[in-house]
Amino acid sequence: MLNFFTMLNSTTEFHLIVRLLLAALFGALIGIEREHAKRPAGLRTHVLVCVSACLVMLTAEFISKFGYSPYDITRLGAQVISGIGFLGAGTIIRNGNTVKGLTTAASLWAVACVGLATGIGFYMGATLATVVIFFVLTYFKTFIEGPYTHNTTEAVSIKFAYSEDLLDKIKAIFSENKIIINNIKLKSDKENVTNATLVLTMNEDTNLVPIFENIYNIDGIYEIESKSIEE
Repeated sequence: MLNFFTMLNSTTEFHLIVRLLLAALFGALIGIEREHAKRPAGLRTHVLVCVSACLVMLTAEFISKFGYSPYDITRLGAQVISGIGFLGAGTIIRNGNTVKGLTTAASLWAVACVGLATGIGFYMGATLATVVIFFVLTYFKTFIEGPYTHNTTEAVSIKFAYSEDLLDKIKAIFSENKIIINNIKLKSDKENVTNATLVLTMNEDTNLVPIFENIYNIDGIYEIESKSIEE
C-alpha cells in the first residue's frame, strides 16, 4: 500500500491529476450521503470544497518548490481550515428550539481537511479519514435513534365547529403519527366557532404538512396553523 502511494508521487503531472481526481472522489463519497439525507449542502458542494482545498495545497506546494523558497506551505491550508466556516454556517438552520445542519457544516469542514491532505499527497490519511467520515455519517445516526431521538415542540391553532367527535378525530390523527398532545386550550366565539390551541411534542424530523392536510380535509375544520415554540 505504501509503495502504491509512493508511486502516485513519482511524477509532477501525474500527481496533479491523481490528487485532484482523488479529492473529487473523496468529496463525492461524503456528498452522496448528504445528498441522500436531503441536506442543504450535497454532492456538488462537497466535491467543490474538497477539490478546491486540494488545489490550495497544490498551489502552496508549487509556490514552495518553484517560487519563494522561504514560503511556509501550511499558510494557505490554514486559511482554508478557518475560512470554510462561512460556508458551513450557511447550512445551519435554527427552527424554534431545534438546530439543523450542524452535521452538514461539520462534514464540509472535514471534507476540506481531506482535500488539503490529498493536495499535499497524504493519501493514506485522506483515504482513512474519508472512510471514517462516511461511516460516521451513514451508520452513527442509527445508533442515536430511538430513545435518543431529538424532539421539537409546536403550538398548533385549529379553528373548527366544535363537537366532541371532531375533537376526538383530531386527537386520533396526532396519536397515529406518534405526536404527543401536551396541552389543549379551547376558546369559542358567539358563532360557535372554537379555536383550539394544542401544544405538541414530536420527532424533529416529523413532516406536519400531510398531517395538517389530513386534518383540514375533515368536515368542520376551518383553519389550521402552527409555529415552533421558542426557547
